Amino acid sequence: MLNAREMHYRLEHAKDSGIPITNYGIAIAHLHGILKRSLEPFKEF
Repeated sequence: MLNAREMHYRLEHAKDSGIPITNYGIAIAHLHGILKRSLEPFKEF
């Protein structure tokens, strides 16, 4: 498991290099068609 500092470094490095990043859980939920439904309780935010 990565610590917060290492994760931040990797995210910044990818951003600076123009490499898109996604969360696999979010991507899988979208592919299965449940992302929209799972975000319903948070519509107020």
